[in-house]
Amino acid sequence: MNTLQPTEEHIRKAATIVADLWAAQLQKPLNKDNGDDNPMLFLLTAQPTIQAQATITAEQMETFKASLIQQIINEMMPSDKRPNGRLAMCVGTDYGPDWHLAPAAEKAGIPDICFPWKSQTYISLDRNEINSQFGYSARAQTVAIQ
Repeated sequence: MNTLQPTEEHIRKAATIVADLWAAQLQKPLNKDNGDDNPMLFLLTAQPTIQAQATITAEQMETFKASLIQQIINEMMPSDKRPNGRLAMCVGTDYGPDWHLAPAAEKAGIPDICFPWKSQTYISLDRNEINSQFGYSARAQTVAIQ
């Protein structure tokens, strides 16, 4: 049984890193890596993705980040449902945003097409790190929670 309890400060730091990582990816061009090198995939997704990304405002991005941060805090903090809170969670996409990312994007008015494919961030509070991989063939990266 988990005896460590995450603090709100620790969770907020992790959530802020995750929100910043995802915000950067929302505006990264050509973020549709599913491991298939078929040029038709590029032709079908590049233009609509780039057009949608170009419409994202700074205000929308701030709304997205604030909403995602709050969702992560709510999910990981101790509660009646989880008295010890959560020490780990994953936020990601397959071909669209998961149930953490989708509400934040909807609240901000950011279209789903802006999200990268086959991507994830894994929060590990007990190891003080966030592991991320944005795209099927992307290298995993680790960021320390400080």
